[in-house]
Amino acid sequence: MKHPHTTRHNPLRACLAALLLLSVLAAGRGHAGAELAEAGEMAAVTPPADAQPPAGQLAGRLELKLSTALAIEVLRDDYALAQDRKLRIAELPDFAFDYVQDGAELIPLQRGLQRTAHPHWDLFLEPGGLWRAPGDDAMHASLPFALQEKNANCTHNGVLHFRLHKSRERLHKSAERPDASGEVSPVTVLIGSETCQYLKFNLRGQVSARFHAGAPAGAEQALATQRALRARRLPVKPLVALQETAPAFDIDALAGAGQLPREDLSAWGLVVGDTHYASGCPTRLGPYPFCDALSLPSYSLAKSLVGGLGLMRLEQQYPGSRDRRVSDLVSACGNGDGWQAVTLEHSLNMVTGHYGAPGAQEDEASEAMLTGFFNAEKHAQKIRFACSGWPRRAPPGETFVYHSSDTYLLGTAMTTLLRQQRGDSADLYNDVLRPLWRDLGLSPALADTRRSRDTARQPFTGYGLTLLRDDIARLARALNRGELDARLDTGMLAAALQRGPHPAGIFPSEGRLYYQHGFWAYDAAPLLGCDRPLALPFMSGYGGINVLLLPGDMVYYYFSDGGRFAFADALLQINQLRPLCAQAKPITRTPT
Repeated sequence: MKHPHTTRHNPLRACLAALLLLSVLAAGRGHAGAELAEAGEMAAVTPPADAQPPAGQLAGRLELKLSTALAIEVLRDDYALAQDRKLRIAELPDFAFDYVQDGAELIPLQRGLQRTAHPHWDLFLEPGGLWRAPGDDAMHASLPFALQEKNANCTHNGVLHFRLHKSRERLHKSAERPDASGEVSPVTVLIGSETCQYLKFNLRGQVSARFHAGAPAGAEQALATQRALRARRLPVKPLVALQETAPAFDIDALAGAGQLPREDLSAWGLVVGDTHYASGCPTRLGPYPFCDALSLPSYSLAKSLVGGLGLMRLEQQYPGSRDRRVSDLVSACGNGDGWQAVTLEHSLNMVTGHYGAPGAQEDEASEAMLTGFFNAEKHAQKIRFACSGWPRRAPPGETFVYHSSDTYLLGTAMTTLLRQQRGDSADLYNDVLRPLWRDLGLSPALADTRRSRDTARQPFTGYGLTLLRDDIARLARALNRGELDARLDTGMLAAALQRGPHPAGIFPSEGRLYYQHGFWAYDAAPLLGCDRPLALPFMSGYGGINVLLLPGDMVYYYFSDGGRFAFADALLQINQLRPLCAQAKPITRTPT
């Protein structure tokens, strides 16, 4: 599928915008706008306060009958996607998935990225709710799901709701007829939020469905996985709880203090030690019922988490990996002019010397990048552009030009390197990154990544992950606490996380912004009045996504899609909670 999206993947513009906004302090500024509607259609699909978990254990396959399109209300469509009938934007993909009950939860057995035959959408499924309401004979089920654009990262979160009546429940639970099936009430479909800058819509409607009862294979493992995730999840408190210890704390600052429109925010929060202070999940149809199950796209957070951590892991396992030459590992670059001196580390830092324009962000937003790389679906197309799309204009290591294609090139080279060590079946994401996620006990949302749509299945490397908010909180906290240090090259990690005495990295623009090994950093000393540099590492993603690793055992994050980046106000408030200048204790290591 091809369509124009010249500003869709422009993380550098995002970070440069962040730098501009950081220069505007919060003093004297008003509070953010009002929250989105407190009540709405989502209320009807939300477990009520007096809900009771049904007895027994419902299990089986839910199959939706998708014969017609749903009612779509398009709010923004920069590239006329909804007008393209071939894309079937208002239709769900085929839906036939297994679920098993665990008390008040209904857990999908198929989690993570579910690739479908739909021309535009893939699916994410997460655990939902199952309950009885007083005075209601029916059993209610609400199931969170997300639509995600193929070959991209745009994500739209929704809910499916249906009822099972007593007679049908008895049929489904019958030991004599474990394979019995039958109709359920019409399934209500609601979508009223997204993390997607260029396509926003509400989707409503009802579809018929059948529930095929029976114990699906893998049910016990699904139950064990979800119970373990619940046990590991950080305790969540509402943001207002921050005022219990800091009464003057302005919680609106964590939502951008007016710089980030509330209608563009998906989720935001602050991790302090072992507590996760989290926002609600506003939608245009009322509060989303399952904030812990909200699917959040990484966009260019993946440049840190896959590109950066991936090369650090390979360097730790196979010393010298960072210095391997791209031309020796990527055949498409082997005969290309100027690739012989370019290393994997150069590609990670986007200083290959290959570019069209010397401006840090011009190439990323160009028509050439759009048609040659982002719209390409096959690995051969993407890697051909990564190797030959830009002429050699400077020696490697000198000029920073932001290219998502450089990170894809890095991923391809790392795949070859890994297979040289482990055999042709080795997979960069499955064999290098997923073991790290498993060690941290992260969710199945991270079980896979976006890949090229062919037999190569090359991970995108620079974008294409999907996470839950607890994944973000615990993964960022683990980086902050050094929990992954033993699995990564310590020199590269120390440089990326600014553990040295002075800020270090590539300077893509004037001011106090740095880029090192896939991570950004901002010197907040002038903002906060520190008497020495305070380089705060952060990850950033297209549309309005930032994850800051802060001193004092803190993490601040927000996911938004309005194309605006602002965290100065948040830093000023967090500094009152735990003084950042005093907490910062740089580890003296030699930056690399």
